[in-house]
Formats: sequence, C-alpha cells, structure tokens
Amino acid sequence: MPKTALVLNGCGAKGAFQLMAEKYARAKKGYTWDIIAGVSVGALNGVLLAMGKHERLEQIWRELTPARVFGRKPGFWTYSKLLFGAKSIYSRGPLWRLIDREIDPDEVQIPI
Repeated sequence: MPKTALVLNGCGAKGAFQLMAEKYARAKKGYTWDIIAGVSVGALNGVLLAMGKHERLEQIWRELTPARVFGRKPGFWTYSKLLFGAKSIYSRGPLWRLIDREIDPDEVQIPI
C-alpha cells in the first residue's frame, strides 16, 4: 500500500511557511501523513506535527521572536569575547529550553 510522506527542509523562518502549507494540505485537501521527515527547523516542525500538536505549533510560531530563540541582543562585551576565542555571540540555551518544554518523544504518533 502506498504511503504519504511529509518532508520538511530547514532554513529558519521558512518553518512558519511550512506550518501553514501543511495546515492547508491537511485541512483543505484532506492529506494525512504516514511518515514525517525534516531537517533543522523542519525537524522541529515535524516532530510537533507527529505529536499531533498542530495548534500548539501554530501558537509557537505566532509568538516566536528572535529573543525567544537567541536570548538577548549581544553587547560590546559579548562581541569582545570573539577576540578571545568564543565560537559564537548567541546562546543555544533559549532554543534548547523551547525544545525541552515542547517535545516529548513518547507522544510521537507518526514515524519520523
């Protein structure tokens, strides 16, 4: 029997577009997904879709700001750390907290 897969690419803000395109395909065209695959932001969207959290995912995208992903804007001292070997000026902490708060592997309903 044929299976239908949803494949989501990466690229940051495209994730919001992915969500709305998936919503249209599901609600207006009647698509259902047997498998969901994604990379980068597509993986984050994909796992929440596989958990059946469509409305929560839309809410996350509507409320998302750069500060909620990267933390506060870097200041002079943050930039000066680059001179002494820092690898980045932003922290992954806020994004990791979002992932920890929203994703529960035990709730995944579709293979990813």
